Amino acid sequence: MIGIFMAIALPSWLGFVERRTLIHAQERVQRAKYEAQSNARKNKLIWQVSFREYNSQLFYAIHEGSIPPTNAEWQGLGDKVQIDKENTTLYRDNNNELWRVQYNHHGNTNGRLGRITLMGRGSGQTRRCVIASTLIGNTRLERDKKCLK
Repeated sequence: MIGIFMAIALPSWLGFVERRTLIHAQERVQRAKYEAQSNARKNKLIWQVSFREYNSQLFYAIHEGSIPPTNAEWQGLGDKVQIDKENTTLYRDNNNELWRVQYNHHGNTNGRLGRITLMGRGSGQTRRCVIASTLIGNTRLERDKKCLK
C-alpha cells in the first residue's frame, strides 16, 4: 500500500520541488537585473548581469561593463537549475559560454532585448524565464510555453 502511494505521490512532489526551485532562481535573476539597472543609473556607467554554467552549476554576476566577467564576483543559483540554451536569447559570448544583458547610464538595455530561460535539471519540462521586454529596461516573468521561441 505504501509503495503504491509513493509511486503516485513522488512524481508530483518532485515536480513541485522543481517548480519552486525554478521560481526562486527566476526571482533572483530578475533582482540581479534590477540591481544592475539601478547601479547603471546611479553610477552613470554601463553595468551588466552575466550568466554562466560551470561544473554543472548556474552562476550570475552583477558588475560594471568595463570589468571582465572573469574578474566579477559570481553567485550561485544552484545545481538544480540550468540555462535552456535553445530558448535563451541574451547576448552570448561563444568563447566563454557567457550570456549577458547590459544597461547604459540611463538604466536602459544597451540596445539589445532578450530572455534568459531557466529549466530544471530533473525533467527539463518546466521552464521559467525573465524577459528584457523594452529598451527602457522593463522586465517581465513568464513560464513554460511563453518561454519558448
